[in-house]
Amino acid sequence: MSAGSSTTVNFIPLFIRLLLSHPGQLALIRADPQLMRRAVEEGLRRSTSVYGVPRVTTRPVRLAGVDIPAGADLYVHYAAAQRDDAVFDDPDAFDILRPNVHRQFAFGRGIHTCLGAPLARLEARVAAECLLDRLPGLRLVAGQQETWWPHLLTPGLARLELEWDR
Repeated sequence: MSAGSSTTVNFIPLFIRLLLSHPGQLALIRADPQLMRRAVEEGLRRSTSVYGVPRVTTRPVRLAGVDIPAGADLYVHYAAAQRDDAVFDDPDAFDILRPNVHRQFAFGRGIHTCLGAPLARLEARVAAECLLDRLPGLRLVAGQQETWWPHLLTPGLARLELEWDR
């Protein structure tokens, strides 16, 4: 249950913050609403709400020159890989037109792909579309202090202050 709730609850504010703090990218979406799907993918790459997962090796493996025995407890910190400059040009940028935006793996890959990924993508897209459509002039409150809920696997913003025009 927590995988399907806390992750999405934490991602939506991160995604909204990204959109509102990158007016050029938001303008692209406003000009072509179909780009919102790409924006969600880039948001997942740039500000995933899940930093990694614990795993146990099932057999000995050599990774980047390090031998890891079978049965080793690991923490796979894939949020770091989402910023790999060997895969993503200018990885710290939020670029919804990134040619390989679909290479992000916030939901895992292969047999470990999150079952809720399609629903989470839909929830993030619909939430962003509704907020942007229904609240004209939606913007971040200037000068707000960023505070986080501390959590090893799924940290999230404790607060996101927004304002809008009537």
